[in-house]
Amino acid sequence: MITVELQFDEPLARLARSERICRVLPESTSLKDACEAAGIPSCEIGRITGVANLDVVLTGGEIVRLEAVRRVDPGDGRFLCDGHLGKLARLLRTLGMDTTWDKAWTEPEVARRGLNENRIVLSGSRALLKRKALTRAMLVTADDPDLQTVDVVRRFDLFDRLDPFGRCPLCNGEVAMVTKGAVAGRIPPRTAAWLDTYFLCAGCDQLYWEGTHVLALRARIDRILAAARKEPE
Repeated sequence: MITVELQFDEPLARLARSERICRVLPESTSLKDACEAAGIPSCEIGRITGVANLDVVLTGGEIVRLEAVRRVDPGDGRFLCDGHLGKLARLLRTLGMDTTWDKAWTEPEVARRGLNENRIVLSGSRALLKRKALTRAMLVTADDPDLQTVDVVRRFDLFDRLDPFGRCPLCNGEVAMVTKGAVAGRIPPRTAAWLDTYFLCAGCDQLYWEGTHVLALRARIDRILAAARKEPE
């Protein structure tokens, strides 16, 4: 039997439901496994004090201080949401982020697709994020999709990458302006009478225009981005 002490900063303490854990283990184990046993996926851990890294094997007597990750390089900024995060996926697409999602995907399929497609996996499942091969991931803890989006934008510092309304919220296809004449037969007569600018999804052929619903969505996006720019309490 060995005894180790894990100390967490406030964000990690919320996940572990404790600021300090003294754990008696039956045998030597890696720090990564010890943290995951405490309920903290490795993707949520940033700075480590007391040992070199998460792969270190704890042999007993260690006192390790762990801090939550703050900012992560998003690479090419491509995301994958698990089956429970459809509303988050649609919001990220609305912000112009390449985001795949299917409610039918199982956890093994989410993990496989994330790896094969080199996407950052967003999930509320700690069990999914314990998979060793998933090195680019984020645990989504908020229930509200707007707050989930705030957390993702802040974590990956996406502000300079956003292209609002650049992707289709339905299919993730790219949206581009199209001439009014090219889609004239698809425009409601009352809309055609006063509006000349239209957009078409290259993926699913969905037609878009800036009606009152878009004005409301722009205000919603502004609130999300304003919240993301504030440092979390």
